[in-house]
Amino acid sequence: ISSISQLPPLIVIAMFVAILLTLSRAWRDSEMAIWMSSGQSLLAWTRPVLTFALPMLAIAMVLSTA
Repeated sequence: ISSISQLPPLIVIAMFVAILLTLSRAWRDSEMAIWMSSGQSLLAWTRPVLTFALPMLAIAMVLSTA
């Protein structure tokens, strides 16, 4: 039972690291230069990030209340 109580913070940390690594790799591989030169703003990245993050946050919230 103690491992289930440790799961929500681990999910949140893993999600943060995954998003951070993805964005840093996009900057390193110059994909962000292509993204911005095509007329997209940085705010356009929020939809894919939230598509990934919201289900993970919902799972973490459910596990933290249980």
